[in-house]
Amino acid sequence: MKLLGGIPVIACQHIEQTLAFYQRALQFVILNRRDDDQELAWAHLQSGEVVLMLEKADPAANIASGQIRLYYFVDNVAELHHYLRANQFKPGELYQTVYGSQEFDITDPEGNRLTLGQKITTG
Repeated sequence: MKLLGGIPVIACQHIEQTLAFYQRALQFVILNRRDDDQELAWAHLQSGEVVLMLEKADPAANIASGQIRLYYFVDNVAELHHYLRANQFKPGELYQTVYGSQEFDITDPEGNRLTLGQKITTG
């Protein structure tokens, strides 16, 4: 198993204003977005070679506004999850997303949240 890439994820109290900032100030364009109840909930952005995700901060989650979460793509999420569990690292449960990935979360010793995921291919 190996890491294939990563994307910083910024939790936002005011996601529409934050999106506008990145679009106007740094010429980010929207690659993908998800709306919940007619409201922006998540956006995947790119400017040049730089990618970024914005997500609406969830008051019930353990992520504060302005805190960065790291999202890493991996080549075998189930194998990595098993390895971490077997070595007492305590990853969260594997789950399948509505956007077609299998993922799990883990927290580093500093309290930073990492999400590790693999795109599910159907065929």
